[in-house]
Amino acid sequence: MVKGHRYALIGRNGKGKSTLLKALAARRVGKLPVNMSVHYVSQDVKIDGVIGQTPVEVVLDADIERKLLLQEAAELEKLDEMSEPQQKRQGEVLTQLELIGAETAPRRALELLLSLIHI
Repeated sequence: MVKGHRYALIGRNGKGKSTLLKALAARRVGKLPVNMSVHYVSQDVKIDGVIGQTPVEVVLDADIERKLLLQEAAELEKLDEMSEPQQKRQGEVLTQLELIGAETAPRRALELLLSLIHI
């Protein structure tokens, strides 16, 4: 992949396009440079899933990379013992969470929503 270029996946339904993009966003496949971002926006909005969520929670839930990385970090944290590859992956996950500013995401989501009021 070349910085500044945009890429598209084209294929029939059920062939794994979304699965590949989710895996890229979570950095589970490929060797993407740490300064490269992959954004995945689901084409299916399930209204049932957002009922009862605050607007900030809806925005945070749409950040697939953050969501998948947090899930993976939690899964790795549950392990009693980690193999060397798991330890390496945990380091990569925590580094990527830091790079994307995962801890400040709620504040930034709120700022984004508040900025929409002033448009």
